[in-house]
Amino acid sequence: MRSHFKALLPPIAKSGRSLLAHPFHFLGLQIPAASYLVVEYFLRDALGNETIATLAGTPYLFIASTFSTAATFASVAFTPEGTLSALQSTCNRVRAQWKILALASLVIGFITLVGMLALLLPGLYFAALYLFVPHLILSEPGQNLWAYLDRSKRLSRPRIFLHIGVVLFTLILMVWVYVVGDMSTSLFGSELASSSIAIGLSLVVQMFLSMVVGCLVDVWLSHYFLELKGASNESPSTTP
Repeated sequence: MRSHFKALLPPIAKSGRSLLAHPFHFLGLQIPAASYLVVEYFLRDALGNETIATLAGTPYLFIASTFSTAATFASVAFTPEGTLSALQSTCNRVRAQWKILALASLVIGFITLVGMLALLLPGLYFAALYLFVPHLILSEPGQNLWAYLDRSKRLSRPRIFLHIGVVLFTLILMVWVYVVGDMSTSLFGSELASSSIAIGLSLVVQMFLSMVVGCLVDVWLSHYFLELKGASNESPSTTP
């Protein structure tokens, strides 16, 4: 187990270099995932029920967050260290695999959601088990969904408890984003006469924090996946 935790350190150092070199690029790749907050707000306003709005927006969240993760991995994996993939090249790689990425996000999201609703631990387990599916879709193109699910399971299982911890830590960070967002709504609401301006500023705060958290997690996870995959002397395909 100690060796598994030591495996976290090299990706952290590489992630730091990537983020320091190109912070705005990686932040920008989180816009699809962060846009869920805007979608959820309008759904909540239209449907008049927060729970129903959240459930209605969940498929969008699954797909958008998977696209952000895939785009981040494309930028990290397919360029020499210290350089930056052109945004167009990154988008082309994700666009080429968008159908299977969307399908995978919905299937994995549904499995994870059912596990979370039944009991928290099964949801964390399934999320950890299929943690690397977006990365595998881009690095090993041309396979079917079930092959990617199986491949991710085989990569994740030897360190499953570590990966459950990664998922749980990410979940805690995202809950923190929502809590800070609610606090900012109250703060802006008390300081500003216009409630619409207060809500707008709160959304901006939530989106920015969501982008920062997503950026940190996705860049680290991309480097970690490459380290994990490299342990078996494999490298991602260079096919765009």
